[in-house]
Amino acid sequence: MNPIGLILLLAIFFILVVSGLAAIFRSIWKKTGHKACLWISRILFWPCFVLFLVVFGYCVFYIVRAKMNLYPYREHVSGQELVISCDGTSSAGTFSSSFISQDDFVLEIVESFDKTGNGKVRTGTRLDAKRPGNAVAVLIKYGGGGTLDAVYIYDIDVDESMEIRYEKQEFNPGWDDRLAVAEQVKQLLIKNYGCTPEEVELIGDMEWNSN
Repeated sequence: MNPIGLILLLAIFFILVVSGLAAIFRSIWKKTGHKACLWISRILFWPCFVLFLVVFGYCVFYIVRAKMNLYPYREHVSGQELVISCDGTSSAGTFSSSFISQDDFVLEIVESFDKTGNGKVRTGTRLDAKRPGNAVAVLIKYGGGGTLDAVYIYDIDVDESMEIRYEKQEFNPGWDDRLAVAEQVKQLLIKNYGCTPEEVELIGDMEWNSN
C-alpha cells in the first residue's frame, strides 16, 4: 500500500475506532466507578497509539527516502583515466554491468572487473579516453539474484589534453520502488543525455532484461 494511504488508514482507525472505544469505556468508568473499564480503556488506547507512532515514523522515512532518489547525489572529479566502480559484499552476490552512449569514439572500455577479498567485492569498468568529446557512461549495480541495487550516471567530457572530467549522479532505489526508479532513470537518460531506448533497456532487474 502507498505509505500516505497507510498513514490515513491508520489515522482513521485509531481516531474513530480505538479512541472511540477507549472513550466509551472511560465514560462507563466515570459513571460506574468500575476500574476494569478504566484499564480496558488504557489497554485499548496506549498500545495502539504507540503502534500508530511507529508506523507513522516508518512511512515518513519511506517517503523521504523516495524523495531523495529524485535528487541524486552529485560530484565533480577529474583525472587521466576513468574507473567507474561500486562496492558490495560476496554474500550479497554483488556484480555490475555498464554501457557507454557516445556519438564519436570518445571512450573505450579497457576492462570490466570483479575484485573480491575479505568478503567484499569491488566491481566496475575501466575506461580510456580516445579523442576529445562528450559521452555518457552508465554503471548498473546488481544484488543477489540480479535485482537492481543502484545506478550511476557519468556525464563525461574529454578535453583537448585528453583529460577526463565528469559529473556523477547516483540513484539508490529501495526494494519496493526498483521498477519505478529504473523507469525514471531510463527517461532521464533518453531526454537529458540523448541515450537510445535500446541502450537504456539494460537498466533494471536481470529477470526483466531477459524477458
